[in-house]
Amino acid sequence: KFVRSEKACGYFLERNTYFYTSCLHGFGHGLYQVYKDDLDSAIEVCSHVKDQHDGEDASQCATGVYMEYAAGVTHYPLTNEICTGSQFPRACWLRAWVARTPAMKNMGDKDLCSDVVGE
Repeated sequence: KFVRSEKACGYFLERNTYFYTSCLHGFGHGLYQVYKDDLDSAIEVCSHVKDQHDGEDASQCATGVYMEYAAGVTHYPLTNEICTGSQFPRACWLRAWVARTPAMKNMGDKDLCSDVVGE
């Protein structure tokens, strides 16, 4: 669990909550860059800290992965299928909503949160 070690994000845990959560988010960006084109593997690494802070650590990491997937190195759309099938649907939908991806615009008037389960 390197991400929570003192050599990584754990350094900020007791010092500054904003820096800690920003670090987890940034770690997610890095994960997707390492696992480019393998979204599931990057998300799986985030899930290793799912037991921390009611899942918020993993969710923060996942927001970075989804942001990198949609707006970083690959620019892939976050679709309804990706977000509803995710371990972290809230993190996925947050990024999709912020990005207003073309796939999301094509969903029409559908309630974007009606299918969200978990988290």
